[in-house]
Amino acid sequence: MFKKYKKFNKSLSENLRSKFSLLKTKNFFKFEKFKATTQLKTSRGFTLIETLVAITILLISITGPMVLVQRSIISSRFSRSQITAFYLTQEVMEFVRNTRDNNTITGQTDWLFGLNDCVGAGNKCIIDVTNNSVSSCGTSCPVLRKTDDGLYGYGGTWGESGFVREVNIVRSIENIDEVFVETEIFWNGGTRSFLGRESIFKLN
Repeated sequence: MFKKYKKFNKSLSENLRSKFSLLKTKNFFKFEKFKATTQLKTSRGFTLIETLVAITILLISITGPMVLVQRSIISSRFSRSQITAFYLTQEVMEFVRNTRDNNTITGQTDWLFGLNDCVGAGNKCIIDVTNNSVSSCGTSCPVLRKTDDGLYGYGGTWGESGFVREVNIVRSIENIDEVFVETEIFWNGGTRSFLGRESIFKLN
């Protein structure tokens, strides 16, 4: 009878050990599943943050060069307009010198003959080099026009260049044989301007 009890006790012990082992295994799997789920959720959260950071960095890296390109374009346009204004000013200076030289050669007593509409403080005029003409423009001068070949003037069929040129010739107080030729160029609706001033003397 003792042997039967021992055998029964052994069988019961093995049965309990087997069930406990099975229960432990199930709980272990549940724990591992919970752990994996937790890791997955945490991993998803970090991935979202990393994505947002990456998008922010990408936007900054794209926006920065675009702003620089935009400023470079604006700067290049302004520089091109300044160069154009400089040449339009030099064109007037050369025209006035040429007029002075022709008057000297032909024996004109008034060495500024042909430029009288421009002479005097506040007398604004336009000089059309292509037509070799000078005329007063009063308080406001018309817009310069431009051909497809790049010639500037006041031809009625030419397209507007966006530049306005005002010329004024002022006599020197200290020297009657000296004048100051002032040429001011406006563009961009009058918000930009370039002023050129040069002295010209009578040839003896």
